[in-house]
Amino acid sequence: MYFGIIVVSLALAMVGLLLKVLSSKDLLDRSEAIDILTLVTSALYKLLFFSVKHEKFRWVVMKCSKFEKLLPDGWNSMTSKLSILHSMSAFAIMSFWSLCPILNWLLGVISWESLSLPINSLAPKFDGFMFGLIYLWGCISLLSSAQIYMAADIFCFSSIHMVNGAMETLKLRLEDMRKISAKDDKDGKEPRHEFLKSWINDHIEIMDYIHQVDLMMRSMIVADVLHAIISLSFAMLQSSESQNFLDWVKGSLFIIVCFVHQYLNSHFGQKLIDQQEAIRKSVSEIPWDEGSVPLMKTVLIIANGTLKPVRLSAWRMYFLQYATFVEFVKTMVSWFMVLRQLNDEK
Repeated sequence: MYFGIIVVSLALAMVGLLLKVLSSKDLLDRSEAIDILTLVTSALYKLLFFSVKHEKFRWVVMKCSKFEKLLPDGWNSMTSKLSILHSMSAFAIMSFWSLCPILNWLLGVISWESLSLPINSLAPKFDGFMFGLIYLWGCISLLSSAQIYMAADIFCFSSIHMVNGAMETLKLRLEDMRKISAKDDKDGKEPRHEFLKSWINDHIEIMDYIHQVDLMMRSMIVADVLHAIISLSFAMLQSSESQNFLDWVKGSLFIIVCFVHQYLNSHFGQKLIDQQEAIRKSVSEIPWDEGSVPLMKTVLIIANGTLKPVRLSAWRMYFLQYATFVEFVKTMVSWFMVLRQLNDEK
């Protein structure tokens, strides 16, 4: 029942916001609807995606739990605390956004008659109890969108963080392997080759997991990027033209959260690339020329498998790495300047 309430609430909010965008002639009024429209639409998509792909996500969780034995000591010591902080920060900001019209009324900035909904949606005008219900619907839409976004973030970031920890262990094991020399061979057995055979099995399992996560997350990354591109530039315009302090704070906090969200996407994606590059470097330093032919073949297989790092992407349109984040910021600033100029001309 709770799932149905959230889906219906987000769907109604999406329709109301879309109608507002299409009907409004004022750029500022439209921008206030667009930034939340993209947020609500993206959140609704993610919620339905998680529901439809439930078994696939369950497989990811079960697979990820197997990597715990490969994690360095203390690798996950801060994961739970940071996840709670990440989730609660968005909840607090969306709560402030929801209460902003009421706070403006309490401070005397606006009158009770001009009290607006927490989302700039096209909705029937009612008084009293019915207005309270519609206001509550707007609050539910905002808070649900924030929590869905944060839940998806925490799932994605935790999964990548676990993989990075497992790859860190593989890198350290390769460094330890260099301490084993050909003199340690006994009874026809080559310790380095036996070590690499065990190592390569773990590496294959990790890389398969990364590929599966990449395939599964592509559409959600697209939703993130589209939301950020469309929403942020309009949110920046809205914040810059705010009529009072609370509205400016509301818009600024929304912008900060969106930029932090995109940065974290790029941060974890970049860390995944860096770990793969570190393993590739460690593989290249293996003294393979001192070993047997089977050892040389195994090293060659590993070298070929680590030659090109896997980069999480939105169907190769947007890669999760620092370079694309920098370009994203530049694009957002450029779009904001264009919107600001258009608004000034009007």
